[in-house]
Amino acid sequence: MIGERILLHAPAILGVFVVTLLCYAVTLPDAITLEDAGLFQMICHNGGLGHPPGYPLFVLSCQQFVDLPFFDQSVFAANLLSALFASAACALLYLIANDILDDRWTSGAVSVCFGLSMTFWSQAIIVEVYSLAVLMFMVCACFAMRFREQGKFSDLAWLAFFFGLALSNHWPLHLLATPALIALIYPRWQDLFSMLLTPSKFLIVVAVGLLGLLPYLSLFQQDPAFAVFGGVASFEEFVRYVSRSAYSDHSELAGWRDRVSYQSWLLLQSVKELHIVPGILAILGLIRSFRVLSVSMAAALVLLYLGGTSVLILLLGFEFNEFRQAIFSPYSVIAFSALAIWMGLGLQWVLSHVAEKYLWLGKALPLAVCLLTFMSSYPVAAGAGNGFAERYAEMVLEQVPEGAVLFVEGDAGVGLIGYLHYVRGDRPDIELRSWNNLVFPNRLLSPMAPRRLQDEARQSFIDSSESPVFSTSHGEGALNLGLVFQHKVAPGYRRDTDIREFIEYLVQLELTGVLRNAHERDLLFQILSVLTHQYLALQLLGETIDPEETRQLDTLQTTLPGKFVTLQAMAPIAKDEAGKARLRGIGEQAFSLMLPTASREHRGLLAAYRGQVELQGQADLGAAKSLLEDSVRTFPSQDNPGVCLLKDTYRQLGLQSGVDPKIKMPEAVTCE
Repeated sequence: MIGERILLHAPAILGVFVVTLLCYAVTLPDAITLEDAGLFQMICHNGGLGHPPGYPLFVLSCQQFVDLPFFDQSVFAANLLSALFASAACALLYLIANDILDDRWTSGAVSVCFGLSMTFWSQAIIVEVYSLAVLMFMVCACFAMRFREQGKFSDLAWLAFFFGLALSNHWPLHLLATPALIALIYPRWQDLFSMLLTPSKFLIVVAVGLLGLLPYLSLFQQDPAFAVFGGVASFEEFVRYVSRSAYSDHSELAGWRDRVSYQSWLLLQSVKELHIVPGILAILGLIRSFRVLSVSMAAALVLLYLGGTSVLILLLGFEFNEFRQAIFSPYSVIAFSALAIWMGLGLQWVLSHVAEKYLWLGKALPLAVCLLTFMSSYPVAAGAGNGFAERYAEMVLEQVPEGAVLFVEGDAGVGLIGYLHYVRGDRPDIELRSWNNLVFPNRLLSPMAPRRLQDEARQSFIDSSESPVFSTSHGEGALNLGLVFQHKVAPGYRRDTDIREFIEYLVQLELTGVLRNAHERDLLFQILSVLTHQYLALQLLGETIDPEETRQLDTLQTTLPGKFVTLQAMAPIAKDEAGKARLRGIGEQAFSLMLPTASREHRGLLAAYRGQVELQGQADLGAAKSLLEDSVRTFPSQDNPGVCLLKDTYRQLGLQSGVDPKIKMPEAVTCE
């Protein structure tokens, strides 16, 4: 039984568990982070539903764990639970690897390297569902391999039960990994069919599988403390929630070129995931697997890798950019366990050529590849505890006066500020609300209501509120205070000297590039953009010039978002040649700073603003045409001002719109 094997390999299993857990412990963030951390912290501590598909197994486990009497309301407990799940998954991977490789040292290297791989480590130290997803797959794989070896019905029944539990955690990822499980048990297909054709055994398999799905019943809550779309009271709402029908995994701008780019990026990421040297060993191991493993075992590893990588890419329609890469990366955590096993096969091949002459290499090389993986991944994992996201949320709350209403939006608003307010207890005097009626229980109406009705309900609330009303976004017609906007007052811009030190901190984060997480870099870009817009407006509209404000603006304009916003604001009004020359320089600098993996929107808008500069004063129509064509080609959207600018440029040049067949003008764009 599996229990006997665990006892037999107890020292190695314990070693893997302790080593990985120690690494996780020293990098465990003590501040709230981005992604879904804020939402899960609220749900774990105060109750509610995870975002679709709900992840009930993780949510129930987390709620029980953080409720233990020796934990406080900090992020530590929920983050620790993810780490414990991750270390347990690595321990089980050791058993699986040892069955395949029949070598304890190499199997230990496989499990430790996987545990310290870049993506898995990053997810193991934050409150997320992925480490539990890997753990549940490893449990299923252990029972699948036991059934493969002995063909016992008890192993099949346990497999069915844990398969149901795995679906209760993250059904999309587990279904993508299911072909690998099928390949594992394929050699016993005759025994399998014989058992399933026996009514009593078939009913048992179905029953225990359904038993594993029971956590989904916890989704039926009419008034959950927190839930993205509110309660689930009917079967129809349950199906909609679990199926994720409200979410769209496809971008209007994405096409097959994006899928090809993702495939290329994933291949490179796979090689670097464990470090370049173990990555090369994994390539050797993949080739060797078809020579030394059975066909079904070799196929299982290939199917495991492809399911969470290439197949998933074909199912999704993400635009290829850095932010979407960050969203996609965790989806491959189960698939990357195949890389670790291939690495072990490659390592065995190397050892077979050198270990007889140098016996000490049999232990030294496995330790060396673990060290290489650690050195590659540690800086990324250690950076998760930088505290940037939490400091931003705290600064927002500091800008809001006592007794105010604060509307928040997005992961940064709802997740970060929601955690500080509802869980940690910061600013109990304010009323926190979601701009789009998501997550929080005090929604004005259903988030599924038409957007027009939501806008009307929100505006009615703002107009009738006796308390001052603020928001972290949507500053049209509001007073811009820097990090927040005040509504129901005269629009404009107001100085807040209390955030000047924070601005210096943000600029240093941008210029030094210390933020390695794309979610954090995206938030930083947004914050710096809003602040640059505010300081530009203060300079342009202010009656007096504040030297400190001028210095702060100059500081902000050293960053890419600062240059981006400066072009956006100044391009339409730069009439003299000196101003145009300065903006050309800013545009060239921004272009050099913008990564090729930046979003199409940002790249397209930058080209549009640069083209608009060329149209001012003594217009250079040729330069403008080239830049604007690049803008529309990159970002063919009705939200791109370059569309109308390009049409006007064509008109001035006496050309027909769309002269370049590669440029597709967005439909339904009205140009004055």
